[in-house]
Amino acid sequence: SIRLAYYGDRLHSYTNTFLIDERITERINQIGQRLANVAGREDMEFVFKVINRPQVNAFTVGGGFIFVYTGLLDVLQSEEELAAVLAHEMAHSVNDHPLKYAYIQYKNAETARFVGEMVSLVAYGFLLAAAMPSPTTTPSGTVVYPAPDPWIVQGLGQLSGIVGGVAANIIYNTSVNGYSRNQEFEADAKAVEYLKKAGYDPQALVRLLKRLKNFEQEGKLDRPIYALHIWKGGKNLEARIKKLEELYAK
Repeated sequence: SIRLAYYGDRLHSYTNTFLIDERITERINQIGQRLANVAGREDMEFVFKVINRPQVNAFTVGGGFIFVYTGLLDVLQSEEELAAVLAHEMAHSVNDHPLKYAYIQYKNAETARFVGEMVSLVAYGFLLAAAMPSPTTTPSGTVVYPAPDPWIVQGLGQLSGIVGGVAANIIYNTSVNGYSRNQEFEADAKAVEYLKKAGYDPQALVRLLKRLKNFEQEGKLDRPIYALHIWKGGKNLEARIKKLEELYAK
């Protein structure tokens, strides 16, 4: 899970432009670390990054790496809602949902091919982790990766070609298509737990989902910037709202 997450983080670091406004990134990191302090995963370091794109989305590649799009920040109405989104993605990460999604995605594929790809992925993760320079952290909590040694990159080229296809596909599908309904339920329930423990309003999550439901009824979710997993509507959204309301009533 950690190796897949590391590869996913590097992939997004190379293919996206990150927001450099430290006032915003520092605040998001502060909220995220406040939630991390109650997540009960001292073994997992949570890293929060803001992708400078208009899409309205947030996702995790596992391993504590959480990505938020600037487009999402334009839609959220309060810090409580931002905390709710971060808590939800952190829960996916803690529950290893990206790795479980990878297994589900490939379980019907040819066994030898799947095993070979995953072994290559793990091997690549170990090699890349050993070869890449250690990251540094700015005072605001932003993680900065030094440039890799070009000879190392060239030497890993063949293996990365094998890995790139499977890992990039997994990472893309989780960020766009999302998870199963049960995994979303699990993440919502754990997010509520995090919000309560961190002193945030746990009702913020269901308020956000209800507003998304209104967006859906107005036809807004059909716009391309909403065509990502966090905004999946229909019966899944209704079911999540119902589950949360049942949870609040307990």
